[in-house]
Amino acid sequence: MLKTLLYQRRWILLFCVLLCALTAITNLSLLDFLNDQVTKASNSDPAAWLPKYFLGIGALFATSMLASGLLVGISSGALADIRIQLLKGVLSTHFPELERTGKGALLGVMTDDIDNLANGLSDAPQFFMNLITSIACFSYLAWLSPYAFAWFFGTVVLGGGLTMFILHQGNIRYAAYRKLKDQYYVHMNALFDGAKELATNIPRRRHFAQRELFPSVMALKKSQIVWDMYWHFGQAWSSVLLFLALGVAIAAVQNSGHYGLGLITSYFVIITFVAGSVDFVISGVSTMAKALVSARVVSRMKLGEDRYFDTDQDCDGLQDWKQIHFDRVTYDSGLVDGQSFALGPISLTLRRGEVLFLVGGNGSGKSTYAKVLNGLYQRSGGAIRVDSREIPIDTSVAYRSLFSTVYSDYFLFQSVLDRSGHPVGEAETHEKLALLRMEDKVSAHDGAWTTTALSQGQRKRLALLQCWLDDASVYVLDEWAADQDPGYRAHFYEVLLPIMKSQGKTLVIISHDERYFHLADRVCKFDSGNIVRSDESVKACA
Repeated sequence: MLKTLLYQRRWILLFCVLLCALTAITNLSLLDFLNDQVTKASNSDPAAWLPKYFLGIGALFATSMLASGLLVGISSGALADIRIQLLKGVLSTHFPELERTGKGALLGVMTDDIDNLANGLSDAPQFFMNLITSIACFSYLAWLSPYAFAWFFGTVVLGGGLTMFILHQGNIRYAAYRKLKDQYYVHMNALFDGAKELATNIPRRRHFAQRELFPSVMALKKSQIVWDMYWHFGQAWSSVLLFLALGVAIAAVQNSGHYGLGLITSYFVIITFVAGSVDFVISGVSTMAKALVSARVVSRMKLGEDRYFDTDQDCDGLQDWKQIHFDRVTYDSGLVDGQSFALGPISLTLRRGEVLFLVGGNGSGKSTYAKVLNGLYQRSGGAIRVDSREIPIDTSVAYRSLFSTVYSDYFLFQSVLDRSGHPVGEAETHEKLALLRMEDKVSAHDGAWTTTALSQGQRKRLALLQCWLDDASVYVLDEWAADQDPGYRAHFYEVLLPIMKSQGKTLVIISHDERYFHLADRVCKFDSGNIVRSDESVKACA
C-alpha cells in the first residue's frame, strides 16, 4: 500500500530529492566559502564577501523550505490516503474475516500502526534532508583529503556496523512488542465491554486485573524497555562514533608527517557541523524502523477491496423476486476463538411476503442461517437462487440490498437514513415513532436522533425503526422481542408485524416466544445446524 502511494508521487519525490541535494550542496558551499575567508582572514574585506554570504544563506533558506514543504505535503497526503484505504478496507471486508482478525488486532493497526506511520512520514522530510547533507559532507571530506578520509570512513564503517546490528536487534524486539500490544488491546476491550460485570463481580474483577490486564501491561513494559534500550544504545554509540573517527583520522594524518592546520581545521568544522545531521539520521532510523514494522503489519491485513463499495449495475434485476431458494447450502465458520460451527446442508425456500419464524435452542444455528441468508456470511457449499438466478458465493450488492437486519448485538447509529442513504423526512419518522409508541421519547431532527440515551428496550425499538425505514424487501429480526416487556412484546407480534406484512415485506423472525408461533406462515425449527421438523401444533417447514 505504502509503496503504491509513494510510486504515484514518484516525480515530485524525485524533484524533492534534487532539492535536498541542492540544499546540501548550498550548505557545503557556505562552509567552504567561510573556510576560505578564515584561511585568508588578513587579506579579506568583509564588505566584499558578506553580500555573497548573505545571498547564499537566502538560497539555503529558500531551497530547504521548498524541499521541506513539498516533502511534508507528500507525507501528509500519503498518510491520509493510507488511513482512507485502511478504513475502506475494513468497511469492504467480509464480516467473517473481521471476526477472525479480531478487534484487538484491528485497533492496534488503526491506532499504533497508523501513529508509527504518521511519525515516520512526518520525520521523513528532515530525515532525507539530513541524510543527503551527511552524504554530501562526507563526500567533501573525501575531496579534501582521501588519505584522512580513508581512516575516518574506515572507523565509521566498523563502528556503523555495530550500530546497525544494535538497531536491527531493537527492530526485532519492537516487532515482538507490537504483537504484545494486540493482546493488550484485547484486554482493553474486555475492560470496557465487560465494565458492568466487572463492577458487580469483585472476584472476577480481581482475577481479570491481577491475572490478565496487569500482566499484559507488565509484559509490555518489559518488552518496551528492551527495544528502547537497544535503540538508545545505538543512538548513543553513533553520537560518539564521529568524534572517535575524527580523532583516528587526525592521528593518522599527523603520523604520516604531511598535514596542515587548515586540513585539520576543515575536518573539525565539517564534522562538528554534520554531527547534528548524523544524530538525526540515526535517531530517525528507529522511527523509520517502527514505521516499516507497522507498514508490514498493515500490508498483512486481509482487508477487502474497494469493489465492495461499488453498486451492481443490475441492482434492479433482483428487486421483483418471488422466492429465495437454498439448495443444500452449507457453512463452516472455521476456528473463531478456538471454536467452530457447521451449518447445513440447508434446503429451504423463502417466499416473498411470508412471515417465517426460526426457532430452536441456543446454538442451534438460527442466527447463523440468518447471516448466510442476508449475505453477511458466505456459504461454504450449495447454491442460493433468487428465482432462477444463482447468487455467487461472495454474494453481491444487489442480493444483500434485499435485506435489512436487526442483530441481537445490534449497533444503533445516530443518523436516520433511508434505503438510498439520505436523511428520512421528519414526518415519516414521527409517524413510525408513533406506531412504536416512542413519539414522546425521541424524535428525528436534521437526519439524526435527538438522543440515543435510552433504555435497552427503547434503543432496540429505534433499531427496528431504522430497519423499517431502510425499506428493504426482507426484514431479518434476531430475537428482537427478547428485551421488551410483555405488553410491548404483544404489540410487536400482533400489531407491528402485520403492518409490515401488509406493506409487502417478507419477515424472518428468530424467536423463542412460543405463544406467538401461530402468527407465522411457517415455523422452522433448528437443531445442531440443521432444520428439523416442527411440533405438531405448528406448520411444517419445507
